[in-house]
Amino acid sequence: YFLFAAVIIIPPTSIRSIPADQRGVIYRLGRKQNSVVGPGKVLIIPFVDHLERVSIEPFSVSLPPQSAITKDEIPIQLQASLDAVIKNADLALVKVRDWRIHLMSQLQKLMKDQLEILDFDRLDEVFPQWVQSIRSQLSAKANEIGVEITDLQISNLSPRTKPTG
Repeated sequence: YFLFAAVIIIPPTSIRSIPADQRGVIYRLGRKQNSVVGPGKVLIIPFVDHLERVSIEPFSVSLPPQSAITKDEIPIQLQASLDAVIKNADLALVKVRDWRIHLMSQLQKLMKDQLEILDFDRLDEVFPQWVQSIRSQLSAKANEIGVEITDLQISNLSPRTKPTG
């Protein structure tokens, strides 16, 4: 009777469905089994396998304004928007826990770190090259996790003159 019950109970819990906008990786006892699976039906062994999923839909986010300090200690506000898409779901699943959060935090860190090299007085003339530098560095970090940056916009929301006082 046990075998009969197991045959009836296990198959429904063994079949997982992966939608067209997702991919998955099967981990058997904690070890990655094969490359990316899906979309469609996937067979897993209950209590032994774990299915990790990742969305492959294009990602678009507008970050809240970021405050930073320039090299000459002038506070400025930056606004950034980011568009990205997964090119290698296998890397995106294995390298980081959540590729979206990882990219946003990398962008924020790059913007803050790189502002320390800018002078407020020369901000307008060097800003385009500065944005290109951020774009290149973020693209390199994204490629490491199988993601492509399709667009990155950074705007300076600060006044164009130094604050007095």
